[in-house]
This record gives sequence, structure tokens and C-alpha cells, in this order.
Amino acid sequence: MKSTRTRNRTRFVLLALLNAAPLLAAFSLGLTGCANRKGSPSLGGPEYGSEGSASPYGDVYDSSAEGGYGGDMPLAGRTNGVNFFSSNVQRDLFPPVYFGFDQYEIANTEFSKVQQVADYLRGNPSKLIIAGHTDSVGTPDYNRNLGELRSQAVRAALVQLGVDPSRVQTVSFGEDYPSDPSETESAHVANRRAEFGFHR
Repeated sequence: MKSTRTRNRTRFVLLALLNAAPLLAAFSLGLTGCANRKGSPSLGGPEYGSEGSASPYGDVYDSSAEGGYGGDMPLAGRTNGVNFFSSNVQRDLFPPVYFGFDQYEIANTEFSKVQQVADYLRGNPSKLIIAGHTDSVGTPDYNRNLGELRSQAVRAALVQLGVDPSRVQTVSFGEDYPSDPSETESAHVANRRAEFGFHR
């Protein structure tokens, strides 16, 4: 009796494993699709300025200091009738902030652009939308997340420079709106950016 019960349990376990195999394979493929981008051990990759890394833009401004990427800076409600591409949003006042591959830290050589925007906002009642963009490397979901981290990093830096956080919104377009749609390395560099849009 005992051996029959044991054999039945063994058959049950084997059948369950055989039935689960396709599900496990699909799950494994899903994890591969969500993996980090090539050459990056974690989102954001190695920090520029850390040992063994080099930034094409120079050292990094630490926008995570004094409050991080928005932990104590909640976003205000969206303005009705306004999005980044609305006709009442001016997008050509300041150049984009560019980022390294798989990075969302603001390089010191790019920080002067953030400073100019902060100076403008202190003397102007406009509100700001920061749009984060990426190149086309990686999955759409990954890139949407990376674009949001880029826009949040710029927002945090602006707040640290004295800009009222209630005046600054963020959005991420990931890879959806490239400034250069070609698949060259120079195009990828141009697409890793955060752009500014001002409105009343």
C-alpha cells in the first residue's frame, strides 16, 4: 500500500513538473527581456566618477544629495489642457541636458544648463515640464523608466537650486521621440536627454 502511494506521488510530481515546463520557460524568457541594458550591472550603471568608470561629460553633479530624486518633493497636480507637446508649451528656450549611456546622473559639464533654467524660473512665473528621453537600446519599459529617472534627476537639481517643486512636472517618453531616428552611435548620444518645456 505504501509503495503504491509513493509511486502515485512521484507520478503526480513528475506530471506537475512536465506541465509547468512551458510556463517556466516563458517566465525565464520574460526575465531575460526585463534584464538590464548591455554593459550595466544596475539601472544607472556604474556612477561616473567612481573607480574604473569614465564619463564622456566629465564628473557628476550629485543630484541625489539633500533629498534624492524627489522623495521629499511630491509632484503637484497636472495643469489641465497642457502637455509637453501642447501649442502653449515653449520648448526651444534652453538646450537639452545630455546623459551618458544608461545613466541618469547629471554630469558637471551639463550642470550649467540646469543652472540657467533655475535662474530663468526664479525671475519668471512660468511652470516647467521636464521630458526624459533615451536611445533605442533596451526594452521600451526599461527606457520609459530610465527617461523618468533622468527627468526626476533634473527636477531634483532645480529644486536644490531654489526652484519651487510645485512648478516643475516630469514626463518620460523613453525611446518614443528621438531627436535623431537613425541607429548610429552619434544618434544614440543625441537621444539620451532631458528637454525643457515652459508654460503659464
